[in-house]
Amino acid sequence: MDFLDRLDSLMNARGINKNILSKESGIPYTTIDGFYKKGYENTKLSTIRKLCTYFDVTMDYLVRGECTDKPFTLSNTEKQIILSYRMTDEIGKAVVLRSLGIKETEQIKKEKKNAG
Repeated sequence: MDFLDRLDSLMNARGINKNILSKESGIPYTTIDGFYKKGYENTKLSTIRKLCTYFDVTMDYLVRGECTDKPFTLSNTEKQIILSYRMTDEIGKAVVLRSLGIKETEQIKKEKKNAG
């Protein structure tokens, strides 16, 4: 799996395309599209950092496919659950977390505050 395969996989997991990635990550669309048309060998470090931050992955993973954590894969059902959770409103998310016995963390509270 090369850089583009990992990028495609990350976009698929989020249910986004190149256009949405561009808007949400702050990376110009022409840069992202250029990976596919011209290659990615001379990609700026700042662009790689933005991608890593956006997808919450390490540079080792994105660039070389190496994972410092124990890797795991999600089933199609798990992917669908995650996508559905991301698309639900805050009340629905709170219900899901409560039903799973997960307390709201400060990070979740901060995300809610920033979204509102």
